[in-house]
Amino acid sequence: MSRITLAPLPQWRLLLKSIFTQPLNGRELAKPWLIRDSDVPFWFSRSAFAMLAIARWYEVYTQKKLPPIWIPDFFCNQSLQPLREANYRFYFYPITDRLTPDWASCDTKALTNKPAIFILVHYFGYPSEGKQARQFCNKQGCILVEDAAHVFVPHHDIGVHGEFVFYSPHKHLAIPDGALLIQRPRTKVFRKLNDKQPTEVMGQILKTIPQESPTPWAWLFKRILQKFLPDVLWLKGEVAEKDSNTPPTSMPFKQLQSKFSRNLLTTQLPNINKYALVRQTNEAIFKALNQSVKETAPFESDGYYVPYMGCFRCKTGESAREHLSFLKESRSPVMKWPDLPHEVLDDPANHLVAIELEKTLFFFPVHQSLRSSEMQSIYKSFCRYSEKKSSDNCINVVWYSGEKKEWEDWLAAAGKSNLLQSWEYGNAKKEIEGWQIRRGVIKRNGAVVAIFQALEKSWGPVGVLRINRGPLIINGVDDFYMKYNFFKLLRKTWNWWKGSVLLIAPELLNVPENIGVLSLARFRKREALPWVSSFIDLSLAETDLRKNLNGKWRNQLKKAEQSSLDLKVEKSDEAFYWMLDHYEQLMKEKSFRGPSVELYKELYRLKRNDFYVFRAWSAGQAVAGILIVKHGKSCTYQLGWNSSEGRRVYANNLLIWHAIIELKKHGCAWFDLGGIDEINTSGIAKFKRGIGGFEYGLIGEWY
Repeated sequence: MSRITLAPLPQWRLLLKSIFTQPLNGRELAKPWLIRDSDVPFWFSRSAFAMLAIARWYEVYTQKKLPPIWIPDFFCNQSLQPLREANYRFYFYPITDRLTPDWASCDTKALTNKPAIFILVHYFGYPSEGKQARQFCNKQGCILVEDAAHVFVPHHDIGVHGEFVFYSPHKHLAIPDGALLIQRPRTKVFRKLNDKQPTEVMGQILKTIPQESPTPWAWLFKRILQKFLPDVLWLKGEVAEKDSNTPPTSMPFKQLQSKFSRNLLTTQLPNINKYALVRQTNEAIFKALNQSVKETAPFESDGYYVPYMGCFRCKTGESAREHLSFLKESRSPVMKWPDLPHEVLDDPANHLVAIELEKTLFFFPVHQSLRSSEMQSIYKSFCRYSEKKSSDNCINVVWYSGEKKEWEDWLAAAGKSNLLQSWEYGNAKKEIEGWQIRRGVIKRNGAVVAIFQALEKSWGPVGVLRINRGPLIINGVDDFYMKYNFFKLLRKTWNWWKGSVLLIAPELLNVPENIGVLSLARFRKREALPWVSSFIDLSLAETDLRKNLNGKWRNQLKKAEQSSLDLKVEKSDEAFYWMLDHYEQLMKEKSFRGPSVELYKELYRLKRNDFYVFRAWSAGQAVAGILIVKHGKSCTYQLGWNSSEGRRVYANNLLIWHAIIELKKHGCAWFDLGGIDEINTSGIAKFKRGIGGFEYGLIGEWY
């Protein structure tokens, strides 16, 4: 049975590798978290000890005892225990329901109780208001500490503004201990407080603490048991609802990071980007679950945010208790956080938001050691719960046997369509390459929400179905639930044990949500380069389209317009076959393989009225040409040829620009530049990017 844990589990391969690995030095180990070359890293076992070190540093640096420390009221009480035992003074400032400081309240309170150290928390990995915190601390003349314990790696404003910032890699990676404190060498606040070198003082502080590290063996023993034993024996302990009234105990950890943890962290650093994508993908699944149970999430992903946990925010505490009760019964891993400090709980009038958040928030793991089968188990638990709430989402696939006209109407309704899903392209593949065509219509509660065209062929007992750049979403209805259920239906219909192989390259953007959709539907990624291209929005005015051009590209266009080139838009057989001859010649000269000449010929026969050839003429000779094909409300750049004379006068700039304006007049809403290949044709990629469209990348090949 699969293991679902709240913390990531170590891989056997990396555990074994760590035995023979020479750990990196402290600075190299901290590299993913360093923003500036001048940043100085210090390693601890837990971030609670990093906070203690900052407080001790302040005393030595300023010669002021027991500095007042401002901490947000939504904070884990256990993390404060080392500071409590050292008798430091706290002030718990209120936060808003967006988990950012209540600045108006902070300004008022600072009139009578100025902070010496102000801690700003980046909750759950999402950036808080660093700029505002910097302004507040400059005004108060206090130290800004960025608590990034929930942050996987820094991004955007995280780690930029504070004199100190600390991270907790042990929360995100499969290591027993490890917290990183980063100190900036000089800031305005430092200089106001003292002329000493701040990092030298921190070095002195570290020499005064016991040079001891926690033993990793208890952690290792637990993780090994978790990898071996089934969920039924462990998951009850993983369903954790923290009791805020439990008095804190002294932290059993010693203060410095262990050598074993350094070894294990060294083996995992090369996988940081991979782990981040897995976390973003799993969090995208949880965002869909939020929608299914009609709850909310505290944050909106910005494409860079790497989550610490999957976070749910219920509308009421009662709703949260109902969720938790159901999830515990289904043995799903779920966690409550934080155990609020008693000072906050004893003063509810001044800490209403923090107390309400503690009641209404709960969390799921999204870490990198969760497999798709485990995420599917969690997803099913939520789906069972949401089915009690609603059953209005009936999704099914109907095989289409109607006429071309209706298909074309759907293609137009899709907006950003592609040639491969056009009626004529399917028929051309059938005629030239022997594929059978299956056209599907996806319906939701009886309404058409997407269409797709599939190619099917059999070799003996084995059949292959290929969907390339489908489905196309109708009228923007592309929520997670619809996509997941569609791909799940496809996977059930074609399975290898039924003698069928399904290959798909979906018309889905390469974003975590869509990776989550396919992973949850149990598809596997093929190692193939994904499709990357660029769309020009033809709804923009011609002046705006021109403004969007890269400056160099626009200057080349001006030179082409000032030349003696004569442009022609042609839809004749002669123009098409002239273009095709040059395409065939280019394939031989450049040794590349594109769509076959025969396929283009058949497609032209079926779709003649949608083929546009643009040619540039000089002194009665064609010096450059491009082929554009229209499909629905979109069109795509297909072929291009340029002579030496054409390149000299920038004929292709003029042709592309003229095609954009011409197809806009013919009712197209989107102009696709037909692919951007940075690896094989970097020069062409640079040329296309100069046009200033919306660049997109698709999710690639899956099976």
